[in-house]
Amino acid sequence: MRRALTWSVPKCSGIRTSFVWLLKSIARYTSMTRNQAMKQGPLSEVARQVLETEEQASARVVNRVRYVIGIMFSGPLVLISLQSIDPAALTVNLGSILLYLLITVGHSFVIRNGQIRLIRLFNWLALFADILLACGMILYWTLSLSPESFTFAVKTTVWYWVSLILAGTALQFDRKLPIVAIVLCVLIYAAMGGIMLYQGVESTGDWREYINGNKVDLGDVLFTKPLVFVLIGLVSAYSIRHARSMVNSITSAESKRALLSRYFSPSVVDDITSDDSEATRARRQVATILFMDIRNFTQISESQDPETLLNWLSDLRGRLTRVVFKYSGSVDKFIGDAIMATFGIPRPSESPGQDATNAVLCAREMLQVCKELDATWARYGITNAIGIGIHSGEVFAGNVGDSDQIEYTVIGDPVNTASRIEGLCKKLDRNLIISRAVKEQLLAELPLEKLPRVRVKGKELPLELYSVSG
Repeated sequence: MRRALTWSVPKCSGIRTSFVWLLKSIARYTSMTRNQAMKQGPLSEVARQVLETEEQASARVVNRVRYVIGIMFSGPLVLISLQSIDPAALTVNLGSILLYLLITVGHSFVIRNGQIRLIRLFNWLALFADILLACGMILYWTLSLSPESFTFAVKTTVWYWVSLILAGTALQFDRKLPIVAIVLCVLIYAAMGGIMLYQGVESTGDWREYINGNKVDLGDVLFTKPLVFVLIGLVSAYSIRHARSMVNSITSAESKRALLSRYFSPSVVDDITSDDSEATRARRQVATILFMDIRNFTQISESQDPETLLNWLSDLRGRLTRVVFKYSGSVDKFIGDAIMATFGIPRPSESPGQDATNAVLCAREMLQVCKELDATWARYGITNAIGIGIHSGEVFAGNVGDSDQIEYTVIGDPVNTASRIEGLCKKLDRNLIISRAVKEQLLAELPLEKLPRVRVKGKELPLELYSVSG
């Protein structure tokens, strides 16, 4: 005989509306996360590798937890089964725990294999198996104990362990897992709740009657518990999305920082990465340009084997780059055997003339470094003779290029002039030549020699130049 229901049809309609609201909430969240992912763009290759490493580490953690849970439940289930005279109950309990442990052992083999695709596939298989296993036990005991009433099916504490399965998806870095788990749990729970309502059930607002008796609190059974499933799943999905976004942001920032550190000094890198839009925006500003070129490079390259040549060039570049960074300069580019460095880019020094002074001091130390290198490379017949030209003026600084290939550089007449001044070093038999624009900004007393005015290409008037002793 069916029990009389104390709720009316309008209430049933409200419950149905609530259930529909839950499903729409899941759909809205899924759409929102998909749109946000599209805005963020695809993961970088470095971020993908980091996430795969974390997925494998998380899989090992989940696997250990599965063993702990399996061992914890094995004892109680075995004791309950041994006390029961029902062979079917013994078979169901022991079969369930053995199936769970079998899945866990299979999980261990997949992890040892190390293939991320197999791990992800097994995550899906384990999710469906765990939920269906838990819900299967609920269904079996409901049909065994009280097939005429499904109140046990919706009130049993086994659902809390289903919630644990939902929460565990947060460790697996796949945003689809918790969403699918939500839908699966809600549908199974709704089916059992629907059978309960069809059979007829007496509702109550007394918590003691709800916990200890056969009556149910419809608000808790039909709304609160499904809402808990949804919230746990959505929190897990959001945690995964946030973790993936954070890994992508961190790896992108570190990759960018590593790239910048090849050309900028550490202090400039900190400045750029802390305020990228301001530091690297296109603008005109005064800067000091240094050009360094290796003398007789053609003869050296023809007389050396490729390996020796590359080792020497790498050693020389590395040492000179560190000198540029020491004086707060930036390596704009390597042009064959030449180096172009800038001082005052992307932001000029607070003290006027400091950038020009840093450039000249840097050049003098570069000459000293080359003399020291002669002792190392003399046995190969390599002499580290260089010429350096320095000029100051207003340049354009900013990102040049398209989305496929872009670089931060400086353009302008001072760049061309600095290059032509460097080209005069061999002609004038000097190692370091600066322009008048640089000389007038110097903040330090340096040994200068005024050179005869020289006309260079692109300039109407001859340049007033000075030689600086190293």
